[in-house]
Amino acid sequence: LMLTVLMLTVLILTVLMLTVLMLTLLMLTVLMLIVLILAVLMLAVLMLTVLMLTVLMLTVLMLTVLMLTVLILTMLILTILMSTVLMLTVLISALLMTTELMLTTVSSMC
Repeated sequence: LMLTVLMLTVLILTVLMLTVLMLTLLMLTVLMLIVLILAVLMLAVLMLTVLMLTVLMLTVLMLTVLMLTVLILTMLILTILMSTVLMLTVLISALLMTTELMLTTVSSMC
């Protein structure tokens, strides 16, 4: 009887030890999974922030390129306007010179 009771107690103790070990292993695996999920989430957040930053940088670059093109276009329009004004002034001065020559020739004829 005593031997059977001892054997039973040893069996129960070993079963309890095994269950405790299994539970600890399960807890460790759950913790590892939680840590892995958290790490993946952190990586995803980092990737999203990097993407947002790159998008912002690209928008800033696009805006600067647009500003530069607008400035270049305005400079071209201004140069065209200045050249047209210069051409008009040259034409007006030529017309004035020709009229002055015509008047001088008419006055000398008279």
